Amino acid sequence: MARKPTNTTVIEELEANIDTEQLNSDADAVAMLGKQTATVAKQLGYKLEYNRERVVQEARFFMSQSAEAMLDAGQRLILLKENEPHGIFTEIVEQQLGLNERAARRMMSAAVKFMNPALQSKRTTLSVLGKAKLYELMLEDDGDLMALAEGGTIAGLKLDALDRMSCRELKAALREERAEHKATNDVLDDTTKKYIKLDTKQARIAPPTQDDIGLQLRSESSKFSLEAEGLVRGSIRDGFKQLQTHALENDANHDEYMSGILAQLERCIVEVRGELGIKQVANGNQLPAWMHDADVSLSTAAE
Repeated sequence: MARKPTNTTVIEELEANIDTEQLNSDADAVAMLGKQTATVAKQLGYKLEYNRERVVQEARFFMSQSAEAMLDAGQRLILLKENEPHGIFTEIVEQQLGLNERAARRMMSAAVKFMNPALQSKRTTLSVLGKAKLYELMLEDDGDLMALAEGGTIAGLKLDALDRMSCRELKAALREERAEHKATNDVLDDTTKKYIKLDTKQARIAPPTQDDIGLQLRSESSKFSLEAEGLVRGSIRDGFKQLQTHALENDANHDEYMSGILAQLERCIVEVRGELGIKQVANGNQLPAWMHDADVSLSTAAE
């Protein structure tokens, strides 16, 4: 007897053709994308749920504002790039925002640069330079930008000087400074390599004698001694002079304090001299103090 044909429904046919493994893989990919998007939004400090139209409107608004707002526009571009396929992102950038790809990339790079917590508080100060100059400064080290915002210099120029310059002049100054820095490093690297090569060759040909080692040790000790003397004659002396000025202007007395500091330094010298048995005056006599009398007696006897 012939078997009756089975009537399968459309739903059953669809279920039979579903690639469960691929479906699970796609679901995992979507979940991973969601996590990445949330991470990027958190890093940017963007607390709203992603919505393409709203983000585009925000980017358009910030682009029309100040240089500082340009950084916020760059953050919106990053959000769009993370959430939209490449083709749609390019379409939004070019058609809705009127930007070319290079300009969008520079805005995103600037936003990333100033996401650094160390630079976030300096955004307003540096933004007085305008958008074009901020772009030029993106290649500078974070530490240099912080110093500039706090009154320091870049390429030997303070913030107000950079503000007075044209963008072309700033670009030329930065290019010159980078070229000079590179040339200096190249010379130092080359010199260091030559010295290392020469020292290695010398050591291989003629190992240092004990006299050479002694001279090297003296040189190192002299260096430390000069540094200590420089502190006493420089920083400590200047500090004492300021204390004396303060005392005169405010009817105060710092003599006891300064005397204590100097006594402490003198005590350190006495302790080192006593511990190592070093004579008090360098009189040209290489013999230790306890042999001086014996040396005189021997000389007299020889006569």
